[in-house]
Parts: sequence; structure tokens; C-alpha cells
Amino acid sequence: MRNKFLSILVIMLVVLVTFTNVNAADGMFHMGAYSDIYKLSEEADIDLPFINVFTKAATYDKAVTHSGISIGDTTIDVNEKLEGMQVLVSTDMVNIKGEVENSFIYANNVVIEGRLTGDTIIFAPTVQILKGAVVEKDVIIVANNLDIQGTVKGNVIATVSETAKVSGVINKDLRIITQELALENEKIKGDIYIETNADMSSIKEKYPKATVKTLTENVEDETDWMGIITKGIITVVVYSGVCFFIIKKENNIVTKAYNKFKGHTMFGLVASLILIMALLILPIVLILLAVFGLGIVAWPILIAYLALMLFVISTAMLIVGATTFEAIKVKVDKFKIPAIALIFAVLYTLTQISGIAAYVNMAMFLIALGIIVTTLVKKDKVEDNK
Repeated sequence: MRNKFLSILVIMLVVLVTFTNVNAADGMFHMGAYSDIYKLSEEADIDLPFINVFTKAATYDKAVTHSGISIGDTTIDVNEKLEGMQVLVSTDMVNIKGEVENSFIYANNVVIEGRLTGDTIIFAPTVQILKGAVVEKDVIIVANNLDIQGTVKGNVIATVSETAKVSGVINKDLRIITQELALENEKIKGDIYIETNADMSSIKEKYPKATVKTLTENVEDETDWMGIITKGIITVVVYSGVCFFIIKKENNIVTKAYNKFKGHTMFGLVASLILIMALLILPIVLILLAVFGLGIVAWPILIAYLALMLFVISTAMLIVGATTFEAIKVKVDKFKIPAIALIFAVLYTLTQISGIAAYVNMAMFLIALGIIVTTLVKKDKVEDNK
């Protein structure tokens, strides 16, 4: 998944660079595609917001005062100061010996030896904050292994799938979920929240207010059939009631949505796929808007997109079930309530079968999103024929 994500980013940016003046200093921003080892001290100064793509090792050994995106196939070294918002993506290592302000880091290995002066988000299998390193504000980390030896002046929020070690200083809160946690000569001044399978009985002696919870073991528990059945009954009753309340009226929203989707099914499914794929490039678009001072545009776009996705996720079964009933209502006109209940019962049951549940949920999400899109932007066939 990581390689696919990076490949999409590289392809997108390489295409963008191809249609622009490569390594140009003129224009709205600086763009570079470098096939040789890169050292900023040997290149033109970066005087604009930038996008750099590297195929070999890259080193920022001069200060940069603009926000930018750096993507590389090998190591990216930051030896000086990078200001603004920095996105650092590498299939190998990101090594920060200098200073970086606000940053998003995605790499195979992240090593912090210098300073992070703003809020930071790190995704990497291995993350090391070495002795002498300083993180001025909050840091969010998702990793397989984490080692904090330096000082974090803000909060540490981390999810670690294997082992976490803390031997440094955390001035605010430590909130971590990990299989194994080792604390040694550490100083944690804020609140502590830990979810782990490790024996943390001794932590209460040093941090009496610490909250420690045990992770659920990765074993197959007995299926809670009663809970599944109870949830299923509630789901069927609630969704059937809402659906029946809506379809009582002639020319209701479900009828309109079904007519539009029936007439533009291919459009709806393609639009749905495009919106889902947009999740991959949306962060880059939003970052670029923010870099050019258009954050006031970026936030409404992000909020609207997330609101749409959350709405579809929460109502997908209701939308698909109601639309399915609309498609067969002529044949079951005398048995509306049983038919509606049966539809939702079948859909719910399919989402509980472990082998196909993920595919069923994804299919319902795709169809529901397509129905919403066609309802919003298309006219039904009846209207088109007038």
C-alpha cells in the first residue's frame, strides 16, 4: 500500500513537472525533478514554494524559507533549517539533523537528530528521536517501532504495532497504544495513557495518575451471537421504519433518486470511483492551496469532502436498502413492510459474514455514493423527456 501510494504521488508530480519548466526559478513556484545526487548548496536557491522529486539521495544543506514537498526514492537529509510547511516522503530514510518547522513525514525510516519546531505527523515503520533531538510542539506518530531518547516539549500521540521505548523527556502528555512498552530513565511531566500488553504494574509507583489498559489479545474469541442478533434487530427495525416513513409519500426522495440512478447508472458509479480515488490526491491539492495562501479555500473543500464521505458511510445501508425496495416495489406492493424488513435483514447479514463483509460494505458505499451524486447533479428520465 505504501509503495502504491508513493508511486501515484511520483507519477502525478512527474507529469506535472513534464508540462512545466523543470528546475525553473520563475513562475508561481519552484519545481525540480533530479536524477543525480542532490545538494541544495550546489543548486539554485529556492526562492518560492517548491515541489522537488528525487531519484537519488538528496540533501538540504542550505536554509529554505518556503513551504514545499520533497519526494525521493532514497534518503532525504535535512541538515539546515526548513521553514513553513514541509512534506517529506521517501521510500528509504528521512534524516533530520537540522531544523524543520511544521511537517508531514512518510518514509521507511525516520531519524530525528535536530529540531522540529512545529507540529509534526510521522508515518514510518521505524521512528527514532535520538538523544539531543528536540520536538518543540506536538508529534503524532504511527510506526512499527518507536524510540524516544530526546526531548518532546509537547504531547506525544503514538500508535506502535510492535515495540516502543521511551528514555527521554516528554513535557506534556504521553498517549500511546503499543504491544510492548519499555520505560527507562524517562521523565514524563503530563498525563499518561497507555494501552499495551506489557507488564506496566511498576508505572503506578512512579506515575500514580497514569491510565494503563490492556490490549485485547490477538486470539479468536467466541462470537457474540446475541450481540450480533440484537444489533441486527435494532438495525432492521430502525432502517425499515425510516424507509417506510419516506416512501409513504408519492414522488418521494427515494423514487427521485432511483429514477436518476437508473437512468445514469454508469455515470454514478464512475463518479463514485473518482471521488474515492480523490482521497489519494486531495492532501496534495490542499497542501498546494495552503502553500499559495489559499487556505481559506482549502478548508471548505476538505470539510465538504469529509462531510460527504461520513454521511455516505453512516447511511450506505439505508440508501441501498431503500433504493432496492424502490426497484421491486411494484412486485411486492401488498407486502411493503415485510419486504423492506427482509431487504435490510439480508444486507445486515451479508455485512456479518467474515469472508465477504468488507466487500459488501465497500460495494454498498460505492453504490450509495453513486446514488447521491446522480441525485445531486442529474435529471431523471421523466424530466429529460419533457
